Amino acid sequence: MKQTITHRFQHFALMGIVALAMLLTACGSKEKTFVFHTPQEALTACHKELSKVKALQNANMDKLTDITNTWLVLEDSTISLFMRDSTITPDTEIAVDYFAVADSFRTEITRLALAQKRTLSEIVRFKVETSNDRKKIVQSENYKTASEFYKKMDANTPYPDLGTTLSEYEKLLTGTNPFQKEGELHEFMQKEDRCFRSLLVFLKDTPQERLQEITNKTSALFDNLYKNTAADLDNEVNERVMLYLTMRFNRRILQNAEVCRKDIKANVKLNEQQANNYRWMIIQPFMTIDNYAMASLTDDQVKMMTELAEELPRLLSYVDGKDYDRTPKEETEKLEGVLSEYFLKSYLKTIL
Repeated sequence: MKQTITHRFQHFALMGIVALAMLLTACGSKEKTFVFHTPQEALTACHKELSKVKALQNANMDKLTDITNTWLVLEDSTISLFMRDSTITPDTEIAVDYFAVADSFRTEITRLALAQKRTLSEIVRFKVETSNDRKKIVQSENYKTASEFYKKMDANTPYPDLGTTLSEYEKLLTGTNPFQKEGELHEFMQKEDRCFRSLLVFLKDTPQERLQEITNKTSALFDNLYKNTAADLDNEVNERVMLYLTMRFNRRILQNAEVCRKDIKANVKLNEQQANNYRWMIIQPFMTIDNYAMASLTDDQVKMMTELAEELPRLLSYVDGKDYDRTPKEETEKLEGVLSEYFLKSYLKTIL
């Protein structure tokens, strides 16, 4: 127990300026706020809120969202206060008490979350509404500018055939040097978006090896950019670049899934390799869109993800060789139950 507490305390202490700034801004990202003047005052509030949660037998999704947001704000407020008090160490009684309360809070929220069945669309809403700083992000000028940047790309018509698409994609990827300026990144993403959306038009006809080749070359271009940007988020330019990269990621992941969804509903025949690819692409948004990415989704993307969630069990049944419209209801409900619990557990582990 002592080792766990020490590790946690050191983790918070080593977060640095950037992480501390994120903690402090997160406190203002939810409707409920806490203002404490002493560590003991904060700890008393933690105990008080925990008692309320322990008294609950169950919670609908709105209540669960409220409880989770309350804890996230309370946790951030308490930790930031502790970090400013040099007298608090991992061995002090108040630190031990706090981490015990924090463990109990996580246990109680998880208990309530799993106490009743949740639909996949409810989980999408829960993830959106508990994502840090969503309101602050979507109201920022950077977000508005980035949204317009991507929206304009939709006007670009896809290339007329697969051959032209692959040729233009290859030319773009091999002719691009590591990005030195923000403008170079934007220019690349505009060209890449047309190539990517064109590829989606011909997705079912694209050889697997070409898809993998494009994926590898694109990853090589962006890996260092992600690392360098994430290493200095206190830089205004890097913060803006990270937002653009995150919104690019969201756009691509959901565009992938939407094309697969449409193909499946059109009863497009899939071979074994294609079925495996489609299975991953329709489930990927629920596996890879993290807390910050959820906060960066546009309203249209939230709607798209919600609709995908509502159809996910039937979509997965189709790629497993069953009929989209004729899969027994009990089968899809059972699959939804398994997926919902898994996604909910996984998400709670990342935010609590």
